[in-house]
Amino acid sequence: MEVKLFKGYGWKRCSLAQDRGPHRCHIKKGFILLLTLTFLLSAIIYLSDFSLKTTVHPGILYKNVVNQISSYYVAIEFPSGRDKQTIFLAPAPAPNAHQQVQQISTQTTDISVHHHIAHPSNYQFILDEPDKCQQNPFLVLMVPVAPHQVEARNAIRSTWGSESTVQGKAVMTLFLVGLTGGSDSEKAQQQLEEESRQHRDLLQSNFVDSYFNLTIKTMVIMDWLATHCPQANFSMKVDSDMYLNLENLMTLLLAPITPRQNYITGVVMQNRSVIRNTHSKWYVSEELYPEPKYPTYLLGMGYVFSNDLPEKIVEASKEIKAFNIEDAYVGACVKHLGIAPSSPPDPSQFRIYMGQYNREDFLRVITTILGSPQQLIDIWKDVKRPTYLVQMFCKCWLLVILLILLNVLLLYFTASTLERRNGQKVAKKIGNYHVAYPQNYRFILDQPEKCEQQKPFVVVIVPVAPENFEARNAIRITWGSEELVRDRVVLVLFLLGSRSDNETLQEQLQNESQQYQDLLQSNFQDSYRNLTIKTMVMMEWLSRKCQQASYAAKVDADVLLNMNNLINMLVSLKKLQHNYITGLVLSGNSVLRDPSNKFYVPHYVYPKSRYPPYPLGMCYIFSMDLPQKILQISRHIRPIFIEDAYLGMCLKHLGITPKQPPNIRQFVVKPPPQFNRCYYSGLIAILTDSLTQLISYWMDIHSSSKPC
Repeated sequence: MEVKLFKGYGWKRCSLAQDRGPHRCHIKKGFILLLTLTFLLSAIIYLSDFSLKTTVHPGILYKNVVNQISSYYVAIEFPSGRDKQTIFLAPAPAPNAHQQVQQISTQTTDISVHHHIAHPSNYQFILDEPDKCQQNPFLVLMVPVAPHQVEARNAIRSTWGSESTVQGKAVMTLFLVGLTGGSDSEKAQQQLEEESRQHRDLLQSNFVDSYFNLTIKTMVIMDWLATHCPQANFSMKVDSDMYLNLENLMTLLLAPITPRQNYITGVVMQNRSVIRNTHSKWYVSEELYPEPKYPTYLLGMGYVFSNDLPEKIVEASKEIKAFNIEDAYVGACVKHLGIAPSSPPDPSQFRIYMGQYNREDFLRVITTILGSPQQLIDIWKDVKRPTYLVQMFCKCWLLVILLILLNVLLLYFTASTLERRNGQKVAKKIGNYHVAYPQNYRFILDQPEKCEQQKPFVVVIVPVAPENFEARNAIRITWGSEELVRDRVVLVLFLLGSRSDNETLQEQLQNESQQYQDLLQSNFQDSYRNLTIKTMVMMEWLSRKCQQASYAAKVDADVLLNMNNLINMLVSLKKLQHNYITGLVLSGNSVLRDPSNKFYVPHYVYPKSRYPPYPLGMCYIFSMDLPQKILQISRHIRPIFIEDAYLGMCLKHLGITPKQPPNIRQFVVKPPPQFNRCYYSGLIAILTDSLTQLISYWMDIHSSSKPC
């Protein structure tokens, strides 16, 4: 086990039990090498006058954007019961995900509009990312895009869609598509499914993807946000041909004057007349929308809203007859809710068209329409390149740093062999994401009847390495030997994983289990980074095979446990507790983002800056109703290898707060320099430096000839 102790101004790592290494208090050489090479590469780039030159020509940009705007609404015609008839809104969703939609090219003069139900509950997701929002994003970007527009999706993924953290806030980008149409729809669907497996950012619903179904598409977006991502603070619907400056957008959202509820902003459209000309592609009949003017709405290219609105808009859509101008329809729903769209503090930051390309203009805006995916990539590169002054400053300093780093490299290569360097890199490498839910594992050694036979008041589970026989024997002859305390039955069991490459060790474990009948072994790989699995396997065993107990405790193998004081504490609670867990509770612990630190957790695994309150893993006690609840919620929480912090994450989702013990001074991490029998006699749990110390201290405490 490892514990982080707060000393002075930072957390210091203390290695306990058998996990001790000589490199715990200095910067690893491999990290220095990585840092050095990074600086060297940067120096080469800057000193060679490398810069990202945009390939955007102003004339081409103007032409493409104007063409884009003029064809922003393109009529797609579908065959119906009568010839030359355009159906503006698609009928009920097709049951077949590969349904073909035939497009006809006829000039339509007589337009018949068919009302349909646009409420998103009429549609189902074919491709989904139901667990995405477990990352608790601050901002969700929803991009409606045609199924075939892979180039547009990839351009966004390589530009603004790649920004997962902005000003310390988590940002998530997802793409929404409908059903593909045409003769090759089955092949297109297979390509979408492969793309989804690769990027995990595609949502697909079973409506026909067309311009006239944009209203459905938008309502499906709102429904997904309301049902899958209510924990986000803000969302944005942004078209796939848009440039987006997330720094400026985040500044707007974090401003104190920005409302957190009933807020929606973008390019505000006011007093827009409803077009009644049947020859127009924007024609809307009086049957669908009888008013002569649309309510105030936000232009559909990109609008931002507080994340309480999606659910409200979905509900309002049940009362508002759908029509094919999707942004105006959202405006109608918002008006029905009595909410007025807000003009942004600086309206010039939401631009339909930017005119001639100017880098400074793009540094100031939030969003604007572009002409092609390639232009997005080119402009993004140019906007993100360092300014001239920054380049010159870096060049001057890098000339100096370059000489220093060359010396560092020389010293490094003379001090280390390639083999040792690779070994250090492997040691620092962060483990892959894995499924920690215990049903993926099975027990090799088990004691299924123990609790039924003994009916313990408290069962103590000790996670321990398979090869650590000495620790198990030290506990068996000390506090693990106390089976009856104050007329309460105590059961102590040891939990271990496997060493799949050591058959001799496994045979020894089987003999040990037959002798002592106190081993539980599961077939996960026993290692420090699998402690979370170990803890969840413990919870599974307790929930399935020890419901007879009143309480359980998880105690590390290097902890001296005073069983009498533990029972006294539990008995003093008077009545049996529920949703109860106690120990040395840590609150407000920061998530460490330094990759060289052993406790490093990246943003994509856990995006929040602080862990929720959790009991330190050395020793915590809990009521027996908790294991099953923790197991159930763990299915929905991405595991991290810091097992006690992960337990805190599960408890937070359950709405359960760990409680400090009645006397917090009875749980001690750092032992005093000198042994004091009276001091130790009053504790419940304290870490020890060695097994010899654990045994001698326990014997001294329990010596009847030495009264305190």
